[in-house]
Amino acid sequence: MTESIFQGTLKAYERTLKVSLRHRVVVMAVALLMVVLTVVLLLRVPKGFIPTEDTGRVNVQLEAAQDASFEAMSRYARAATEIINKNQHIAAFSSSIGGGFSSANTVRYNIRLKPRHERPPADQIVAMLRRDLAGIPGVRAFPQVPPSIRIGGRQSSSVYQYTLYGAELQELYRVTPSVLEKVKAIPGLVDVTCDLLVTSPQLIIDIDRDKASWTGISAQ
Repeated sequence: MTESIFQGTLKAYERTLKVSLRHRVVVMAVALLMVVLTVVLLLRVPKGFIPTEDTGRVNVQLEAAQDASFEAMSRYARAATEIINKNQHIAAFSSSIGGGFSSANTVRYNIRLKPRHERPPADQIVAMLRRDLAGIPGVRAFPQVPPSIRIGGRQSSSVYQYTLYGAELQELYRVTPSVLEKVKAIPGLVDVTCDLLVTSPQLIIDIDRDKASWTGISAQ
């Protein structure tokens, strides 16, 4: 059985080889055309490390000032919810303020889109949300189509992450803003942000417990 299959394949190859040798010019033209089409497809087909796929899900993260209170974040969330509710391509969504690995000045939305035949591609819906949510003063919106495969365990506002680290913490604080500005200047990048939260006002109180106890004042 195996021998007959091998002989049949060999005879088919022999026949096609003879035809190719009789029409050398046509075969070379077809080969050249395939090379050209391959290059054209390579240039035109969207590429990426892990290309996004329209799975019917969209994530949105809102970021406010680092010292924004929970009440302020609630107002931002209500304003964003009204905008998301008006989008006719969204079937359902849920939201949360802070919590988990997110900072207190963020609001996260997990959005489920309508079936694909009832809406435009997810990338277009993301563009709509980015445009509409940009009108909320005091907050930045980062909508994205989540990748099918997530590498790393950190949540972020954007699909791609760049980690800057160093041995000196103060030096890291110093260079991070300049690196952020340089990344923002790269053409084609949108929704560039940083999770280094060091600009919010802080008040550190050191209690002199001996003097407080002497005057009858408790830490409470």
